Amino acid sequence: MKHPSPFRLAAGFAAAAGLALVLSACSGGSGAAGKSAERAEGGTEQAGEEASAPADDALKQLDEDELATVLNELTYDGKSFATIDVEPPAVQSAIEQFEQADVEPAACQDVLIELVTKPSADAPNKSALSDDNGYTAAIASYETNNDAAAALQNMIDTSSTCKNMTMTVAGERIEMEMSVDVVDIPGADQAIETVTTSPMAPGTQQHTVSAVVKNGLVTGSAQHDSTTEKSVGITTELVSAYDKATS
Repeated sequence: MKHPSPFRLAAGFAAAAGLALVLSACSGGSGAAGKSAERAEGGTEQAGEEASAPADDALKQLDEDELATVLNELTYDGKSFATIDVEPPAVQSAIEQFEQADVEPAACQDVLIELVTKPSADAPNKSALSDDNGYTAAIASYETNNDAAAALQNMIDTSSTCKNMTMTVAGERIEMEMSVDVVDIPGADQAIETVTTSPMAPGTQQHTVSAVVKNGLVTGSAQHDSTTEKSVGITTELVSAYDKATS
């Protein structure tokens, strides 16, 4: 089975990381072990209780051209980024295979496909890839802070529903675990990390970090030797870049 491109991984936000890891596991996915997230007891319940948001009438919603400018000017870990506008054939192939799989819980199949194929359909959004294909970055700009926070909560709910997922492809049963924890990102109103693992890809973890900043939802992920530190680092840069663009 082909390994899905990380392009839609960023665009589809954290839940799509589960799809990427599960599909890569079909071919014996590789990668060094990432450092486990440090988990706080009941962490996800705190996500909606972080610092108060700025007044909505003070927020500037960015259009897709403005978001593209933010991402194309982004640098992290010595890497530059370029926005992605065309879905590679490998991504569609991965989606088609997932659609044909037997997935439990069944709700996860529709939810993850929706996130991968229609990311932030209700808000301007853009995704980007670093020049070494090592990092993905995405930004969605909503009308209000509440809208951005609701999108983050939807990610938390999805990860909870699909925290233990199995899929059967071509007679092969694949298991996946997804966990969500609160993390600290300077300048963010609230932030979470999604960690995805699978016994089919031992020693491999996918870390994806998403944060609400003003009326924006930003998501960053390290694709090579994914760790909490790397994904927190790129997301911190995204928070700063979005804050600057809307100030």
